Amino acid sequence: MKALRVLDLEGCKELEDRHLENIERLIQLRYLNLGETEITELPKQVLKLQCLDTLDIRNTGVSELPSAFIQLGQLTRLFVDLDTRLPDRIGKMKNLEELTHVNACMYPIKFLQQLAQLNKLRELEISWDREGTQEGDRTSYEAGLIDSLGILTGHNLHSINMHIIDENGFPLHTLYPAPCALQRLHFDLKLGNISVVPAWMGSLVNLQELSFRIRTMTQDDLDILGDIPSLCSLAFHLEERPLTGRFRGPPNPDDWLRVRKGFQSLNGFRFICDWMCLIFEAGTMPKLEVLELEVPSGRHAIEKCGYDFGINILSCLTKVCFRFNHWGCGEEDEVAIKKAVSGHRNRPALEITRKRPRR
Repeated sequence: MKALRVLDLEGCKELEDRHLENIERLIQLRYLNLGETEITELPKQVLKLQCLDTLDIRNTGVSELPSAFIQLGQLTRLFVDLDTRLPDRIGKMKNLEELTHVNACMYPIKFLQQLAQLNKLRELEISWDREGTQEGDRTSYEAGLIDSLGILTGHNLHSINMHIIDENGFPLHTLYPAPCALQRLHFDLKLGNISVVPAWMGSLVNLQELSFRIRTMTQDDLDILGDIPSLCSLAFHLEERPLTGRFRGPPNPDDWLRVRKGFQSLNGFRFICDWMCLIFEAGTMPKLEVLELEVPSGRHAIEKCGYDFGINILSCLTKVCFRFNHWGCGEEDEVAIKKAVSGHRNRPALEITRKRPRR
C-alpha cells in the first residue's frame, strides 16, 4: 500500500500501539487520523513519514509528543488534546498552519516565544488558566501570551479560539497592534471572560465571526461591535447588568442597551443574559436572519416590555429562538412570545426551549 495517502482510523477502539508498527512503509501518507482510539504513544516510525501534512491524535491516551517530533517539519495541521504536551522547540515546525489544542499553562514563558515563531499559522485553539501557570509572575506570563498573539496576528493568523479561566478577565484590549487580519475570534461562552470590549475591535475590517463572555457592558462597547463592517456572526454572554449609568432599583427598559447602529453584515446573533436588556432600533442589523435569546436564570426584565423589544424592525428575520431554564417560562409567557413574533411581517419560525438548570 505504498501509494496510500489517507489513513483514517478514528473510532477504532481496539487499535493498539503495536498495530502502528511499520507505518513508515506508507511512504506517501499525507493524512493520519488516530482520534478516538486507545493508543497511548506515538510510534517513532511516524517521524519517518516525510510526506505527512496532517496528524490528528485527539481523544487518545497520548500525553506527550517526543522532542524529535519537530523533525516533521513539513506538517501543516496538528490536532492534539488539551493535556497533550507539545515539544518545547515547536517553533522549528515552520510549516504549521493549524494547531489545536494548546494548553498555554503547561509550559514556561519561553514556549510562548517559540509559538510566536510559527509565522505560517492560520488557525489556533489555545487555553489560558491564570492559576495554572508554571511561572510565579502571572502578569509577565499573561503579557507573554498577549505578545505572542500579537506577533502571530501580524503574520498569517486569522482564526483564534480561546478558552479562558481567569476571574480577572483576559486583557484582550492590551493586544497591540490591532489584529486587523483576523476573520474569526471565539472566546468560550461558558468559561472566564474578557475585561472590556477593545476600542480597536470596530476597525477589524476582516472579522466575520465573534463570540465572547464579558462581565458587564456599556453602550459605547455595543456601538464598537456595531462598527465591525464584515461581521456575520456574533454571540456574547453578558454576566451582569449593562453599565448604562442609569440603573437604579428594578430593571427598566429605559435603561437597556440600544442596538442603534451598525451591524450591517450580521446574519446571526446570539445574546445570553439573565436581564434580557437589549432593544433594537430602526436601521440596525438589516441582514439579520437568526436571532437567539438565552435567559438562563429567569425572566427578570424581559416582562417589562411584554417580549416586544423591537424585533419588528429586523426586516430579514427568518428564525427566533428563546431559551430559558426549566423554571423561567410558563404558558402565559409562551403566549406573549408568540404574539410578539407573529406580528413580524416575515412570520419567522419560532423555537422555545427550556433547560433544567444544573445542580
